[in-house]
Amino acid sequence: MERRVAAILCADAVGFSRLVSQEEEGALTRLGEQRRTIIDPLLATYRGRLFKTMGDGLLVEFLSAVDAVRFALSVQEQVAATEADGAPDQRMLWRMAIHLGDVVVDGSDLLGDGVNIASRLQALAPVGGVLVSRTMRDHLKGDVVLKPGGTHRLKNIPESVEVFEVIGSKGVVPVLASAQSTEQRRTARLIVASTGSVLILSVAAAFVWYWPEWGRKLPSAIPSVLVLPISTAQGEERGPLLADGLTDEVIGGLSRFSNMRVFGRNTSNSLSKASSDPRELREKHGVSYIVRGAMHDATERLRLNVELIDAQTGTTRWANRYDDDISKTFQTVDEVVRSVVSNVAVRMSRAELDRARQKPPADLGAYQLTLRGRQLWRQPNREALLEARSLFLRAAEADPTYAPPLVYAAFTHLTAFNNTWSDEFAKPTALERILELSLKALDLDPSYAAAYAAQAIAYTYQGRHEQADAAAEQALRANPNDPDVLGRIGQVQSFSGRHEQALVTLKRAIDLDPYGPAQWFNFLSRAYFFLGDDNAAISAARTCLERSKIQPCQETLAAALALSGHHDEAATIWKEISAGRASAAPERRVSRLRPAFRNQADLNRLVDGLSRAAQADP
Repeated sequence: MERRVAAILCADAVGFSRLVSQEEEGALTRLGEQRRTIIDPLLATYRGRLFKTMGDGLLVEFLSAVDAVRFALSVQEQVAATEADGAPDQRMLWRMAIHLGDVVVDGSDLLGDGVNIASRLQALAPVGGVLVSRTMRDHLKGDVVLKPGGTHRLKNIPESVEVFEVIGSKGVVPVLASAQSTEQRRTARLIVASTGSVLILSVAAAFVWYWPEWGRKLPSAIPSVLVLPISTAQGEERGPLLADGLTDEVIGGLSRFSNMRVFGRNTSNSLSKASSDPRELREKHGVSYIVRGAMHDATERLRLNVELIDAQTGTTRWANRYDDDISKTFQTVDEVVRSVVSNVAVRMSRAELDRARQKPPADLGAYQLTLRGRQLWRQPNREALLEARSLFLRAAEADPTYAPPLVYAAFTHLTAFNNTWSDEFAKPTALERILELSLKALDLDPSYAAAYAAQAIAYTYQGRHEQADAAAEQALRANPNDPDVLGRIGQVQSFSGRHEQALVTLKRAIDLDPYGPAQWFNFLSRAYFFLGDDNAAISAARTCLERSKIQPCQETLAAALALSGHHDEAATIWKEISAGRASAAPERRVSRLRPAFRNQADLNRLVDGLSRAAQADP
């Protein structure tokens, strides 16, 4: 059986069956004309081999990934030009997808996953556009501009596939002639977290104060963000395409956060021409914050300056300069987008919290009540926790359509479950309440990543690890740039025994928000501890306790100190955390965690360390 690696292109004529039902002879003639005048000549130009036709579908083999992309873009460009004068519902346009993979040769036919994946991806491609898989992206050089399209599960394909939309290539830029413009499709990207699919919806250019996904009005106090089109120097060939893609990705990334409104791309283009004065944009258009970027020399390196401007004061809240090599891979571009999105979200949240602190409680709306509650929730004592929960429930009552306060109320029950000073310590009802509140939040916003993260943690503590893994995956699909979500998912990964993966996730959360919650360092400390790296665990635990006196972090520190021979300090910490507690015995103290550990050897190591700390004589 002969095998080889090939770039497989799958193309489908959109709406062909409908056109045939309306006028069979005319539709078949038009399809044949496109084949004869556009597709077949371009196959010869780019050395493609048509190995299967399926009525209105084509499968083509290319030995070069670049040739496959250039063929697809050229076809789409020429088809769009020939169909541009027709009525939108009468145009014969194509969806195309390309995957590079292993195929099995069967005479003149090709079989195997390489063909199957390309066929499945074709259904995800935009009308008039081209979609490629991650393996294709890894083999494309810098002359192809790509836009990330998320990770998808495909029917009968065991592994998820990451996809990218082709924006353009040197000398070939696709012209999309569908009823929807490129910008209209980009403006309303809907993340369906239950399946991980990305749907492109057409929306009006006018901006309204509603989530495009669900049509629910948001609390009026939520800040609005205007991402201005990233500017480029005149005369750059590649820069405008890349800047256009970066702008779209930043808008799409910020749109996943529930604590902000994000102007769509059409509005962004219009307002960028209307005024450059932040205060005028605020007064006339309700803009709270502005993201502004300028890019220089995008040939070999990505040189990008970005700043976040407070429209109320005109001051810069955050600024950064990126200077990275993009000559060989677009992974750097993805990393820049993630950094920009996360930094903007974190700095905005802090600025809004500063404003909420200055208002009397009676004047606070649902959004500001949630901010106040978050501030209290991170204080490690019973009174602050109960007050935070009260504020979250007030926020939910003030606006029953607003999901975040329900999730943060759920997190208060998680904090209570983990701390002995709480009436809910180790009580299963606390976990049930987390699931109840997070489910209510998802009913309001099915794409809310933090709600899936809350579910993942509750399932973990209940020992329902497969459900926890599924919820964690949905959280990361819904928003891979939220450091709060990353911190929680790192905790879930560590409990499941994937400590190296947890370290990567947690370090990314800390890198995106260095001043985030102390508990991230607790999770980091435990991941190191279960890997047997006691010194790193001690260092992370000390950082945690410098920020906040969290009991689980004291436990990790005591255990790591005891196992590394620092018995006196371990005993001192143990006496402090066990003083006056009936459940002070190490096994009893951590018994609530036993179902959470997929690998019981990890828990046994923690019990062993705490037992040595308890037996030591300071």
